[in-house]
Amino acid sequence: MAPAAPLIDSYKLTLSYPGSGQEAEIIQACSFRLEAGQAMALLGRSGSGKTTLLHACAGLLPISTGKLVVCGQPLHRMGEAARTAFRRQHIGLIFQQFNLIPTLTVLENLQLVCAMNRRATAERELLNLLASLEMADKHSRFPAQLSGGEQQRVAVARALAHRPSLVLADEPSGNLDLETARLVLDLLVAACRTQRAGLVLVTHASELPAGLDSVARLDQGRLVFEPVRAG
Repeated sequence: MAPAAPLIDSYKLTLSYPGSGQEAEIIQACSFRLEAGQAMALLGRSGSGKTTLLHACAGLLPISTGKLVVCGQPLHRMGEAARTAFRRQHIGLIFQQFNLIPTLTVLENLQLVCAMNRRATAERELLNLLASLEMADKHSRFPAQLSGGEQQRVAVARALAHRPSLVLADEPSGNLDLETARLVLDLLVAACRTQRAGLVLVTHASELPAGLDSVARLDQGRLVFEPVRAG
């Protein structure tokens, strides 16, 4: 049996933007792989291109040159409409802002994303997902009735509710205190591992969760891998 293809297979990926009459490269010759069930942390200074790389992997941005295959789909060859359809089916996104719908309960926020992705997910499965994030007893509450850490855990659950192959998280702990941030990130890694979803997490070195498979840093447009250490 042939080995499974990686969730992300990037080869000499370059991302650039027009500026000063010439193109300035944000990401330079970026090559890396992420296998199913693996968790990778992406570090770097503000403005180093972390979010840009994450958005490219989500199909939100086209790459300039190189190859980017995500969940078996060649994003470098796809137009915007195709990338949007791909993202809805395969990707779970988590941002620093919680972006929960305030008029819906916790459970209803999860059910909505499943409906939008045309994924029939039983209520019991969603409740079990909330339980894995220590939120089972909050399923009937509205976002305004939750703390910041609780809202971010709901955002994690929402990203996982339609069982994506890949979760991309852009500084999801940025609005949380250090202790709560580490708890949320540990729960995120564990939940992705349970679902065998790959994870790319943009975060800070001070918040590194347990259970990471790799740590990479963007420095002057280059991706450099570092030794994995506990958070």
